[in-house]
Amino acid sequence: MPNEIDWSDSYFHDYVDRGIMKWQGMYLSEHTAEMEKEQQLEEKMIPAKSKMSESDIQQVLASAYEAQSLITLQLEMKDMDNNYFEDITGKILGFDELGILVDEKLVLYEEIRHVALKSFHKWSDVSKEE
Repeated sequence: MPNEIDWSDSYFHDYVDRGIMKWQGMYLSEHTAEMEKEQQLEEKMIPAKSKMSESDIQQVLASAYEAQSLITLQLEMKDMDNNYFEDITGKILGFDELGILVDEKLVLYEEIRHVALKSFHKWSDVSKEE
């Protein structure tokens, strides 16, 4: 039969499968990447900012809304490891008696720990701050 494969041909026997060795290499690289990711999360601990009074928070929010300035908010909430979440940054799009809308995210007044106007460092400014 002409369509029959000759399995004794050396072409099929030259390949040597590395078997479990290649899987161990893949596991090692994935494990290393996961460990690096965990280390980055540990290094990214966000310190607590000073707790502001309600009147101070309202004053900063009012001036930011009026000037349409960017703000940064630190919330009172913490993650499971007792670390603060990253600051919320954006413009105040609206507000009501319960909270504010910051770039499509509703933030209740009672959740706000600290609020500040977002400051920018001009890239062309080379003067040293002392």
